[in-house]
Amino acid sequence: MKIPSAIATFVGCTVLGAGIGGGIGYALGKLAPGYYRSVFVGGNEPSFDPVAVGIGQGVTQGAAGGIVVGLALVVLFIWRDVRTAAPADPHREGAPRRRKISVGLLVFAAIVAVLGLGSACIVVDVFLRPDVWLNPQRQLSRDGTRQRIERVNDALENYALDHDGRYPSTAQGLKVLYVKPEDDPAWHGPYGKDERDLKDAWGTPLCYAEPSAEGGSRKPSVWSLGPDKAPNTSDDIR
Repeated sequence: MKIPSAIATFVGCTVLGAGIGGGIGYALGKLAPGYYRSVFVGGNEPSFDPVAVGIGQGVTQGAAGGIVVGLALVVLFIWRDVRTAAPADPHREGAPRRRKISVGLLVFAAIVAVLGLGSACIVVDVFLRPDVWLNPQRQLSRDGTRQRIERVNDALENYALDHDGRYPSTAQGLKVLYVKPEDDPAWHGPYGKDERDLKDAWGTPLCYAEPSAEGGSRKPSVWSLGPDKAPNTSDDIR
């Protein structure tokens, strides 16, 4: 097996695997959309497209499988050629070249193995994080909301410094970080830099609960309802 043939085998298997996987994913998304909706968080959102998810998953999984199959075939062909090659004869023209080609193929197989494993890791990582490639804006929104929650928690700590370690009550809410109550002489806010941090990336006010008085957490809780804007779901961001 020559190097161009090995490259063609490896690439062909990868493309064929991606094509077959994409076709299967399309069929699943079209004929059984409930499968993908039940597998992924946010599968019941209006923006969730089972067909797009199926194609994306199928292509990535198929490509990963094609990489493995292509690499295995190249190694098997090289092993076959080495096993069936005639012993080198110094008196026969072309024998040293055959041995040189076999060594070159082995080196090529080693390089392909490293690149193939690296590519497979990337493909698997993409497959395991569909939100990133299916809806990058959604992932950015979630990350931005987490950053807002962190800033609000910092503002709460600043508030507690002025109030002998006490945090706002649940009834007061987070608004007290920016608006001074009439009966609070210890208030020296505002305690945050931007009042817009009190809402998540979808425009919903952040939820707040003061520390539990029954021996629970000594820190307040701040969280977002997430893109579905419904309480106590897997979309909540803390």
